[in-house]
Amino acid sequence: MKKIVLLLVLVLGIASLAFAETLIYANTLPQGKWGIEGIYLTDSNVSNISTISLNTYGVKVAYGFTDQLELDLAYAMGNYAGMTGTEVSMSPLTAALRYNLLSEANDLPATVTVAAGYKQIPFKIKVGAAETTQNWGKSGIALIASKMMIPFIPYIGLSYNTLSTPSVNVPSTELTIGTAIAWSKEGQVLVEYTSQSLTPDGGTNYTSPQIGVGVLYSFL
Repeated sequence: MKKIVLLLVLVLGIASLAFAETLIYANTLPQGKWGIEGIYLTDSNVSNISTISLNTYGVKVAYGFTDQLELDLAYAMGNYAGMTGTEVSMSPLTAALRYNLLSEANDLPATVTVAAGYKQIPFKIKVGAAETTQNWGKSGIALIASKMMIPFIPYIGLSYNTLSTPSVNVPSTELTIGTAIAWSKEGQVLVEYTSQSLTPDGGTNYTSPQIGVGVLYSFL
């Protein structure tokens, strides 16, 4: 049973775990301002298995240290579906810094931001009466570009990530295309699609899609 549980941890650990990597356009918050976002993500083709999906709910809080530097903190709870006889859940905690490189406020055609972050990923896996927990980590860097076309704010993000486990490291590249739809200066709804290209150590590269929805409110 222990070997089965460890195998499940490996299979699910190399799954698409892109929680809160994007779901935001390139603009950073002004200095001293706060923002909060509710998030829903759904991943399919988890670990290259079309019958397994991952649904995640979470909240993200952001703070502007300066007009160019923003800190993002996120917490989520996710559950895997399509695994008969097995219950798997995770509760990732993410911290990321975003730095604004270029801004439309300076008469440029787009806003560009670079980001770096780390995610702590605790897993809980139950197979019959056997239950185990694992704690893994994921680090990454990203580049995000967006364009104000009010009420729309289309954005694109490209990130490179590494999932670290006690036995294997799994690199992934994630391309995100999305848009924010503003209902006011402070509030927006965000919708995005992410294509994740993963290469398990010694395995075959595969793609896992993710759809994300967020509701953002900034205290400006």
